[in-house]
Amino acid sequence: MSLIRRMLFGIAIAVLSALTVLLAPTAAAYINKPAVPAALTTMIERAAFMVPVTADAALLIKRPNGLGSGVYIGGGRIVTAAHVVVGAKVVSLKSADGRISSATVMAVDEKADLAILQTDMRLLAADLFCAPVPVGTPIVAIGNPQGVEFVSAYGRIAGAAREVATSRLVYVTDMTTVMGQSGSGVFADGKVVGIVSAVMLAPLQVPGRDGVYVPSLVGFGYVVPSTLVCEMIAKLDAESAQGGAA
Repeated sequence: MSLIRRMLFGIAIAVLSALTVLLAPTAAAYINKPAVPAALTTMIERAAFMVPVTADAALLIKRPNGLGSGVYIGGGRIVTAAHVVVGAKVVSLKSADGRISSATVMAVDEKADLAILQTDMRLLAADLFCAPVPVGTPIVAIGNPQGVEFVSAYGRIAGAAREVATSRLVYVTDMTTVMGQSGSGVFADGKVVGIVSAVMLAPLQVPGRDGVYVPSLVGFGYVVPSTLVCEMIAKLDAESAQGGAA
């Protein structure tokens, strides 16, 4: 029996050794390549388009009494917020690479808080997305908050489009929004999905003065949907075509 046991033991060792050799590469690959949780993989993939690759389309818009932001969409056209340029015929431009130029104000819609400018400046154009985007979509806006030039602010669409006092239709976002960012292009998946319009305000009581409140900024901002930009451009094109026909 001891001989048989020794023979069986030897066979078992041989089989185990063979299996170890066969399985070793697979085991090593598993050890050296840990599994990435699905949620983390999704975050990495979603974050890829958050890099502001379209920064070349961003612009600083200057006027004697203030500044704002804009985004170039091709064909010499720039989109910004109406309140950045209202009352002006020509504004100054600065590109992300430091070039200076100017633009003519072609159309202003104060209710939508949108304006279209025309320039001869040569810029890389951003693509315009002419459809609504869902709540939760990650976004990035490239603008000039408080004159700090070409800063990227990140966030998400936090609320579906609705009417507010400053515009006939806006998305609510949790993206940091301050003065100077107005007119910034808001990007999702590399395309312009909106234009920064305003920051949400909340009343803050002045200490020691009952009933006296001042407006304070909160962590939410308003973005005009790109669908309104597309409507405005379509209207401009139609008017231009009619004028050419006449």
